Amino acid sequence: MKNELDSSKDGAAPWDAVLVQSRRELIGILIIWMIFAVWVVGASALTGYRPAGEEIDLVVGIPAWVFWSVGVPWLGSNVAIFWFCLRVMKDQSLETSDSDADTRTDR
Repeated sequence: MKNELDSSKDGAAPWDAVLVQSRRELIGILIIWMIFAVWVVGASALTGYRPAGEEIDLVVGIPAWVFWSVGVPWLGSNVAIFWFCLRVMKDQSLETSDSDADTRTDR
């Protein structure tokens, strides 16, 4: 079974490697963004509201709900993106060689 990105539907030239890699990077970044967005919104909603008069818990001088729902995901997302940039992203040339130009069709 062929991968849908290996060739176009009409059997023409295969997809450009830069396009395929860019799509992988986009999906990876969106997944990371969604994970941390759900964490921030969910943790803020669950821990950010207290009944009036109840004492606010502090972590390192910061309200606990801010620390766990904003500070920790912010640091975690920076680590995840740093890892992603070093391990997943690839620098690719946008210039085409003569052999690539022969296999592509004019569009």
